[in-house]
Amino acid sequence: MTTKNSIDTQAGVSLSGKEIEEAKKEGVKDYIKEGSKASMVADTGTTADPEDLAESERFRVAPDLNTTFIAPFLDLNEDELKRRLKDQKADDSIGFEEAKGLLALERAGRNRTNYVKLLCDAIGVKSPLEVTSAGPSYTNDASNITAL
Repeated sequence: MTTKNSIDTQAGVSLSGKEIEEAKKEGVKDYIKEGSKASMVADTGTTADPEDLAESERFRVAPDLNTTFIAPFLDLNEDELKRRLKDQKADDSIGFEEAKGLLALERAGRNRTNYVKLLCDAIGVKSPLEVTSAGPSYTNDASNITAL
């Protein structure tokens, strides 16, 4: 059987009963903090860490975004849209915030696979769900089956 004195002497440190109780309290606090973090990750997919929240929110479409002026960009052909997304120095370029808004509009409207992929690549996300909850779980594949 191990006694308190043998634990103290084995570690080479002598702790008072009060110090041991304080250490136990700190351990319990850390355990609760880590448990709540794991619970939040399980519930929301992100921690409560402000840096993590800021990074995930950076990709979300602002709820007050006025999409009226960017909606016509979805009528551009795919090559022109790609050019405007890539060439950020051009006068007619489409910026990061506008691309997020376009992705939300595309998902809520036509939901074309090639446009969704193009906009996701421009924003730097793997899934449109990282940006918006608009649209169904699928996209409308409008690509040609043959070259005809």
